[in-house]
This record gives sequence, structure tokens and C-alpha cells, in this order.
Amino acid sequence: MLLTERPYKARQWSGKALIWLASSSVGLVGLDSIINPWDGSPKQERWMDCVPWYRPIMEHHGVPLLSTIDALGPFRSNASKAWFHWNFLRDHWDHPDVPGHVLMADLIMHYLQTVVASVDVLLPWETTREPYEPRYPIKAENGTVRMFVDANPFHILLHQLGGQYENPGFFEHMLGGKKCDDWAIGEAKPGYISTKINATCGWVVNATEVQEHVKYGDLHIMVMKSYEHMGIMGVEVRAVGQPTCPGATIPMEPRLLNSTTVDLLWASHSSMGRTQHLSIGTAFPPGACLLVNVTVMPSSRAENKVKVLGFTVF
Repeated sequence: MLLTERPYKARQWSGKALIWLASSSVGLVGLDSIINPWDGSPKQERWMDCVPWYRPIMEHHGVPLLSTIDALGPFRSNASKAWFHWNFLRDHWDHPDVPGHVLMADLIMHYLQTVVASVDVLLPWETTREPYEPRYPIKAENGTVRMFVDANPFHILLHQLGGQYENPGFFEHMLGGKKCDDWAIGEAKPGYISTKINATCGWVVNATEVQEHVKYGDLHIMVMKSYEHMGIMGVEVRAVGQPTCPGATIPMEPRLLNSTTVDLLWASHSSMGRTQHLSIGTAFPPGACLLVNVTVMPSSRAENKVKVLGFTVF
């Protein structure tokens, strides 16, 4: 079970493992079709699967390791070796076939059910614990899948994909090419942060980037939500030309495409990144830039922290 770093990288694994599933092994090897797979003997060198190599790495990172070979084995008889070779493995050498994938799915569900069943202590903010109820998978609409997986969106992200360091492009795309007043990078937690009412920061997607990447007219705003200190964020998206955007190829007055407000305070006792969707359409002139303005909105709260993680425009 893998957690990809972004939904639009679903076809490329470059994220972090929540559960590492050791599924591959070696089938019958040798001229006489005899191998010595794991038979449970402590004296045997276990070389026919990768679990001995995975295990220390998973222990170091604290990642659960599910082993299909340990669930099936040990293989003490020739009959069990033959079944494993001819039925479990797809090409009779290493990767699992349909029965193998069924077993792996069962292993994952058994692990998740075991974990849920073992968590019987109420967390500080809970009064009751809901029973575990298996749910059928929810299939995303084809249009949504196509947009996330196969589109070529443009990203303005505070941190580089897969990295913890600031992304220079996040600041280079700021309006006027300079950092915004009353905004700063969070030291202990991620986010481009402001706590000052009416503080505004703008980012520009230039005309070339719009032409190459904007096909669906959707803006996804990545923010940090939390249960304390947070305020309300206002978002406005405009099509702009010269002189507002030097990278535009046409002069034009700024045209409002859409706007919204996002409340960053929620009841869940956690701080997590969330994505807000805003439709901006595609009915703006060729050669125009996009200007995304974010503002800390006035409110009656004592604290009004806003944390921006980045933008993706489709």
C-alpha cells in the first residue's frame, strides 16, 4: 500500500510506504527443478525472497512489513514447492499471479482489521469509538481520473515534489518577483504564513505556462487546516495582461474569473494539508496571465493564521 506524494503522480511511485507488501519470490530453479525455499529451518539461508533485505529497512523507518511468503510458508514438502511455483507465480519465476494478488489483498485487509480492532482506547477528544465497518471501494469519475493522472498541470508549490526544501519557483512566481510583506515561511510546521488581517500575497502564472498547462480551467489550492489559531483565507483569480504581468503578450484590464473563501479552522484535533477546488474556466484571451491573490480575511477570532502550501492549475 503506497501513498503517492501527489494525486497527479499516481502512475509514478515516488512517495512513502504506509505498508510494505513483500510479494515477489523465486520459483523453481536449477536443471533438476529443485530449490530450497524457506522451510522454517533456522540453519537454512533464506535467499529465495526479499524479506530478509526489506526487514531491517522497514524496521528502521517504522513501516509495517507484510510478507506473502511467511503467510504461505514454510514450504516443507515437494508438493507445496510445486504448488507455489505453478499456481502462485505469474510467470513461474518471481511475480505473483491472480491467486497471489487475491492473497495480498486478504493480507492487507486482515492487517487493517487487526489494527482497528486493537485500538480500543479512546483518544482525548473522543467520547465513543465507532465500530469498524468495511466499505466498498469508491470509483472516481473518468474525467477526474484523467485530469489528475494524465493531465499536464502547472504547479506553484512551497516545497519541491518529494523534498523538504523550499521551491524557488514558489517565490519567483510571486507578483513583482519579490516576497510578500507580512508573510513568512513557517519554522516548525510547513506553510507560507500570515496572521495579519488583510495581508495579501499574489502569484502569477505567465502566458506561456497558461498556454501549455491550462486545459480544464480548475485551480487547486493547497492549504493547511488545524483545530486552533487558524483564520479564514480569501482567494481571487484574475486573468491579467500587461502591464500587470510583464510575461503577457496582450494589454488588458484585470478580469475576475472566480473567488472563494476557505475556513482553515476545523474540529478535528490534527493539522493536515487539504486541497480546495476553484473553477476558473478557460474563457480568457490567449496571451493572458493568471493572477492568484490570497488574503487573510477579517473575522471576529482572536487569531487569524493562514497557511498556504501551493497551487496547481489544470
